Amino acid sequence: MKTSTLIAWILALLFLGAWSAVVLPIGNQHALLQPLTVVGFTFPLINGVVGLMVLTTTLPAAYLSYLYLGLVRQMRGVKRGNRRELRAGEQLVHARGLLAHQHYQAALDVVGDDDSLEAVLIRAEAHFGLGELEAATALLQPCFAETGDARLGYLLADILECLQRSPINVLDTLIEADSAHARAALKRAAAHYENEAEWDRALTVIDQLEKIGLDDCSHQRMRYNFKQVQSSPDEQSSRKHLERLQTFTKKDATFLPAWLELGRVWWAAGNLEKAQQALHKGYDATHHLACLDLQVDFLLEDSRPEDAIQVYLAHADDKPAVRFQLAKLYLRLMMLDEALDQFEILEGVIPQLPAPARYRAQIKARRHRYEEAAADFNQFIEEHQPPFSDYLCQSCRQPSRERRERCEQCGKWDSIVLEAETLKFELATTVGPRYHGA
Repeated sequence: MKTSTLIAWILALLFLGAWSAVVLPIGNQHALLQPLTVVGFTFPLINGVVGLMVLTTTLPAAYLSYLYLGLVRQMRGVKRGNRRELRAGEQLVHARGLLAHQHYQAALDVVGDDDSLEAVLIRAEAHFGLGELEAATALLQPCFAETGDARLGYLLADILECLQRSPINVLDTLIEADSAHARAALKRAAAHYENEAEWDRALTVIDQLEKIGLDDCSHQRMRYNFKQVQSSPDEQSSRKHLERLQTFTKKDATFLPAWLELGRVWWAAGNLEKAQQALHKGYDATHHLACLDLQVDFLLEDSRPEDAIQVYLAHADDKPAVRFQLAKLYLRLMMLDEALDQFEILEGVIPQLPAPARYRAQIKARRHRYEEAAADFNQFIEEHQPPFSDYLCQSCRQPSRERRERCEQCGKWDSIVLEAETLKFELATTVGPRYHGA
């Protein structure tokens, strides 16, 4: 009962008294005003009723009013706390925006001494961005051990890898703590073992991934098995090693690494003919230019440039990318006129590719055609920002100086190709080579 209830009782009694004075007969009014004696105290009947009602309602009303006022104070405190949390949330949003714009020190200043999980994550990312890896590690490790938060765990794994420390303990914790993160953590573990060339452990992780049942790991398993065979050849019998490599081409004829490795093994064994046959079969199965490039490298090492030229010529009419490699081979052999002919053909076929302009400029400069060379160099610089390269990753478009089996930027296997291989063309003209050289 609140204070207003008590006031209502008093007003009701006053109304009763006024009503009795006006409406009730005189005899009844006198009856209500007769004195009443209780424990030696004498007072009129109507006053006794009022006193009794006041006595019975005052204490409960006071107690309930006290509780009500306490509840009001508590609600005001909640509102003040909500306002503080709202201000803290706005600060974290502001700090997150500063991180996105790489203002790391400013983000640290905005977060201040906030010890919430989101604030710890922002501070760790800011330290990471500032290159303070040890400080970020010291901040994340106790918080991750206490909360097991996946965001803290993955950030800690990234920092440990930058410090060249193993993140496997952190990833194992994520796998065991939350099955929802097991898939992502297992993939990170597999990538780590790839970087460390620990193929046995990588295969174990693949087994765990397949047990989850969300991924088809057959190609990845083949890759790891292949790297295992490649890194530990059979020293007792090269034939057994070749047979193990051939099992990969039988399982999947388009598996490029096995064909390339077969060519290298035959070349190392001194059998150029077998190496050429293996790489020729590999090109027929995969249509990958790497097989032709490796054949050309072996023939040049064997001092057979004419045969190397014929390797590219056999396919130059079908693929402009092969013609581009042929033009580069001519330039490498100092057959400048032939190289310029091929690059000029490519100018009409692949005008959006800037690399031919660079090579045309180099050849024209050697021929003392400086104005034309300058125009080609300007075209190349306008269309192609550094770093200059002929190769790039099909996945992340990262330039590369040479063809590699794995992209250093995104980690994809067999994704680095000649830039011309990423384009689709229709060859407009064909010109046969002239062998009058430089």
